[in-house]
Amino acid sequence: MSSTVVNDTNLSVSDTNRKSFSIENKGEGKIEILAASDEEASETPVVYLDKEESPIILRVKISEVNPNKISYFYIDGELIEKIKVEDDVQTFELTELEESLKLGNHLVQLVQYKSNDEQSEILIFKQAEYEVKSTSAENRDF
Repeated sequence: MSSTVVNDTNLSVSDTNRKSFSIENKGEGKIEILAASDEEASETPVVYLDKEESPIILRVKISEVNPNKISYFYIDGELIEKIKVEDDVQTFELTELEESLKLGNHLVQLVQYKSNDEQSEILIFKQAEYEVKSTSAENRDF
């Protein structure tokens, strides 16, 4: 397996505390966003906004990552969780994460760092996309 060293110059943090990753998938491991229902599968799972439905949950299937390292989960570069995980399905409540519920496409990113902190080398970087659509004619305003 070949590896590429990614130093801090490949990462930038914007004024809104979002990370911008200029890296493709790296290292072992996989993430997959699971559809909310057993309906027809697509390459980009859809999260439907319904003002009557709460909470809004995103299910992410994780496999083949190092269970001894902390996994950092980001949505569109915003850190939402840091936990140790094994092959499993993680659920994230999106209701309070307003940016993650704007209509359109979003990226979930899983990162494991060499020293378990965001300033060290990236060992694993995986990302998957989901789309937010409205179930009504109205758009959800944030």
